[in-house]
Amino acid sequence: MINNGGDSILNYHPSIHGSFAEYVVIKDAVTGTCSDTLQLSGNTIVKGPVVDFTSPPILCVDKAFSFTNNSYPFYAADAIATWRWNYGDNKQDSVKNPLPHLYRAAANYYVTLTATDINGCAQSVKKIITAAPLPKIIAFPAEVTICGLRDTAMLTGYTIDSLLWLPSTSISC
Repeated sequence: MINNGGDSILNYHPSIHGSFAEYVVIKDAVTGTCSDTLQLSGNTIVKGPVVDFTSPPILCVDKAFSFTNNSYPFYAADAIATWRWNYGDNKQDSVKNPLPHLYRAAANYYVTLTATDINGCAQSVKKIITAAPLPKIIAFPAEVTICGLRDTAMLTGYTIDSLLWLPSTSISC
């Protein structure tokens, strides 16, 4: 935030780690304004973990999502001290590598991983995943009773999705 009346404070959240030169170029997105260069007294060092994770982008609501933590400290000496997972469904975890997570409702969820290093520097990454609804299947007849080894029943299934009957050769109880 820049305050034109008195001292100015610039809050900046860098996305690149490392050691940077002794100046900052300030640009404004407004047409007709000029850039300016601010000379700093020393190098600026941006610390903090590099945070990333992978997971399947979409699974059916009855399948658990596995999350693989790919985070690491940018500077090897700055070990990561704490982890915070927010699964987007009011559930959280504080382990480096969480157990698979099952979503109870079909929806899009924003999963956030925050890692904090031994210096208190924290970084976060947020990704969207989808717990897809289960397909709706209508089978006829709705109720069948089979007695003995010689009785059989024929089921007919209707859905907009593809069907896979298991076992494929004969359904048994």
